[in-house]
Amino acid sequence: MQKFIVFLLLILSLSNSYGQGTVRGKVTDKNGESLIGVTLVVKGNTSIGAATDLDGNFSISVKDNAPFVLVVSYIGFNTQEENITISNNEVIVRNFTMQSSSVEVKEVEISAKAVKAADYYMENMKKQSSSTIDYVSSETIRKTGDNSVSSAISRVTGVSNTSAGFITVRGIGDRYLKTAVNGAVIPTLDPFTNNIKLDFIPANLVDNIIITKTASPDLSGSWAGAYVSIETKDYPEQLTIAAETQIGYNTQSTFQNVLGGERSSTDWLGYDDGFRDRSHSGFIDYVARPSQFQEMVALGLGNFYLGLGITQSWDPTSQAGIDLFKLGLVELGLLAPALINDPAAFNQAVSTYQSGPALDAFSTINTPAAEQNKKFSNSWLIGRRKAPLNFSQSFGIANQIKTGKQSALGFLFGLRYGSSVQFDSDAKLNRFRLEGNTFYSTQEFTKETNNWSALMKLSYKFNPNHSLGFLFMPNVGGSNNLRTIVGTGIFEDQPDAIYYSNDQFYEERKQLIYQVQSDHYFPFAKARIHMDASYTDGSSDIPDYRSLSTFLLNGQMLSGIGNLPNTRDYRYLGEDLFDSRFSIEFPLAEKPGKSRKIKIGGAYTYLDREFNQFEYVLGGTDSSGNIQSGSYLIPDNDTEAFLEPSNFAVQSYNFQGLPKRRSNIIYIENDVPGNRTIGYSEVIAYYAMIDYSLSFKWRASGGLRVEHADIFADIYEYDRLGYAAGDIRRKAEGDNFLANPGIINETKWLPSLNVVYKYRDDESKSINIRANYSRTTAYPSIREITENNILDFELRSTVFGNSTLKPADVDNFDLRWEGYFKNASNISISAFYKKFKNHIELLNFNDANTWTNVDDSYVVGLEVEGVKKLTKNLEIRANVTAIKSETNVVMKSRKDVNGVIVLTPYDTLVRPMYGQAPFIINAIVNYNFEKSRVNVTLSYNIQGKRLVIAATENVPDVYEMPRNVIDFKVSKQLGKHFTTSLTVRDILNQPVQRRFELETDEKLDYDSFRWGRSVNLGLNYRL
Repeated sequence: MQKFIVFLLLILSLSNSYGQGTVRGKVTDKNGESLIGVTLVVKGNTSIGAATDLDGNFSISVKDNAPFVLVVSYIGFNTQEENITISNNEVIVRNFTMQSSSVEVKEVEISAKAVKAADYYMENMKKQSSSTIDYVSSETIRKTGDNSVSSAISRVTGVSNTSAGFITVRGIGDRYLKTAVNGAVIPTLDPFTNNIKLDFIPANLVDNIIITKTASPDLSGSWAGAYVSIETKDYPEQLTIAAETQIGYNTQSTFQNVLGGERSSTDWLGYDDGFRDRSHSGFIDYVARPSQFQEMVALGLGNFYLGLGITQSWDPTSQAGIDLFKLGLVELGLLAPALINDPAAFNQAVSTYQSGPALDAFSTINTPAAEQNKKFSNSWLIGRRKAPLNFSQSFGIANQIKTGKQSALGFLFGLRYGSSVQFDSDAKLNRFRLEGNTFYSTQEFTKETNNWSALMKLSYKFNPNHSLGFLFMPNVGGSNNLRTIVGTGIFEDQPDAIYYSNDQFYEERKQLIYQVQSDHYFPFAKARIHMDASYTDGSSDIPDYRSLSTFLLNGQMLSGIGNLPNTRDYRYLGEDLFDSRFSIEFPLAEKPGKSRKIKIGGAYTYLDREFNQFEYVLGGTDSSGNIQSGSYLIPDNDTEAFLEPSNFAVQSYNFQGLPKRRSNIIYIENDVPGNRTIGYSEVIAYYAMIDYSLSFKWRASGGLRVEHADIFADIYEYDRLGYAAGDIRRKAEGDNFLANPGIINETKWLPSLNVVYKYRDDESKSINIRANYSRTTAYPSIREITENNILDFELRSTVFGNSTLKPADVDNFDLRWEGYFKNASNISISAFYKKFKNHIELLNFNDANTWTNVDDSYVVGLEVEGVKKLTKNLEIRANVTAIKSETNVVMKSRKDVNGVIVLTPYDTLVRPMYGQAPFIINAIVNYNFEKSRVNVTLSYNIQGKRLVIAATENVPDVYEMPRNVIDFKVSKQLGKHFTTSLTVRDILNQPVQRRFELETDEKLDYDSFRWGRSVNLGLNYRL
């Protein structure tokens, strides 16, 4: 800590040592393009000045305090002059927008710093972009009080959150989105989806979130809904220090007795310290029926039999086996050598052996397993704890330090920590059966989340034309999910059986993001070169996912239910992703005020994925000592006593008058090849594009991107042994299918064209008309083509991979009219159409879920969005998206044909696309009380019902239902540096609800939760 304070003081002192008075800013043309090489000098003293760098930025140090005139000049543009007065150590920011000399200049446009976190900056970027984009800025995030990127991004036109924490854009499911940080893709870290949960990235480390809705050759071609780029904070022009503390009260969890499972000493830091985890090497199996050879070895006769050449068990019913057993009895002194062939003596020796030495041998063989099993924590049952207040803390410091006449170092450090608890004591979980009983249950559910994130950013400008930047962003988070279930109808033939479940699911996620980028401008060729690379070390570990199922039938409590045995799963997912890009851009028939350039480049992405699972089934033993891994009795209906570690020990008992030994309960390792899988995804891309203004009104941008994808997924053991697809050895014991490798090796040609017509562009209004066409694709993920099965915590169902999946190809058409008016008001209307081939859906087959392709689907929609300043202080932002989708689904049954799972068509139907919402509405109302320095914001979001589980045969579809979300925030500025705030989130507290689509009038929830209203108090300091 002392070292950090010394470092902080050093930075502050450095920032002051160069404080002779500085003018900094940015110079752009009317289209928002950075102008490189613009000359800025002090009038009358040209020795004091600078030229803009490759980002259009400049910095000039002035020693005198006297007022001076800054002259800004550039070939082809009108010269501007600005009067400036500066004091010692003061940093003044001035931005200039240059006007072409061929255009009449009515006034010089000078604004404050072009802060990327501000709405005006993003609005100008949106207006000048050749592609169709939307955004949410840090300025808006502060108004709404959103803590995570997931919450903040739902304010964007056509964007909404799903119940699982993912987002949809234009109603299209999360698998069709591509998410990047500063333009670099990051891995999903999820076993079941193709996108990432954005709730782990804190909003306070973000400048803005850009959602690109029309493709461009310089963007990845693997998306259809949107390309989402989360732009992290940038260093400012002068020293900035910010800190914020928030405490929150939730109406359903805070200070309530919520479900409370075991906790490690580091849970509060977002990860388990190893308390839940265990070593999985050398698991010792319990032997319920030791062989005669195993018993003899346990009794010390191993070397004796080795001398006879015997190294493995024999057939006890064969004459040779009987003779070997007799020899052992002789060695133990239980049978005299002279009586070895005497039947009476042999029978007496056997009786003595079974009542003594055999029992001792059983204990010797199974005591190591019993001791091992007792070391598993006895934590199946869930207790209670009082939930604390929710809490978050953030801190940031940033500055720019001039290190030479033309060089400068910019730095930023940000840190955020958050802790929260959600609880619902009356959640629902039901499973509909067309034939037989429907399962009805009530859940209690607690979710405790702890996470922290940091952002460390350095950028060094060697001179105006060359810069290098580094970024490190660690994100660490842990989520403890606890669930108890009480229900009826678990058995079709026993409707009165009461079902109980205790589920504990702790997940820790880690993403360490490393990025480097380099920008260079070469004046002699007027060429700009950009290079960046990103490496993400990602992992998602689930140390000890416990699922305990019991049921009460005819007054007797039993444990374990058919396909829901009592299990402890340990899962380890690692995803390491390298993403790199290179581009060179140079002007074409350059003319001031017009964007004319060519850009060529390439990209390389490599994802390495490794998944390991270790599963242990809690089994019991019956009265004769046989293992029961299915249903077994719980003595005295006392589940807690039954699970005591002492019951894992080897115990003596009598059965039908005979002495026996056994462990009442044991662990059975379910070790199958599908528990360990590997995969990689390699995408190499090249592109060429042109951005050309035909005139001041017409602009066209587009080109061609060529992507080659090589994706592979397989079960580790089968790949290691070199088993080819179709090899019968790919069928694991207990499975009814061959697990074939998933292989995709394809080249995609992805053209795109964006045309912009500036219908009007003057001081009163600016009107653009945009037309766009692009072809994009969506590759199946490694998980989707890996043919193993995993139990999903949320679905409470098994999910299988499908090695036959094909990439989904999408043709995208967009048309937008947008108008920008005085005092920051604007409106836009967009129409879009998307044609899908091989759309990918998750289908439900009674007992399992898997992915499949659908031949033809389409989406057509209309978006209307606008910002209106009703008064100087009152602003309304709103957007509405209406969508119609349709897919022709060939209904299929899942059958085993000669060891291969085959999806057999049996019907065709027309329905909405999987994951597609019919409408989305967002609204934000903001009022600023200038005199009292109070800001009030009310926000609203709703998404129409969308298909989330596409069913087959006798299982109905499941839809996520609409949910009205209203948030409120009021903030008050206290003095120059402090701001206090009150935020109320989810005022209506409507349920997160998924519902079966039944042909009857019955309304049956697949599941539903209410997470309560949250009231947060915040205090912010900013220098």
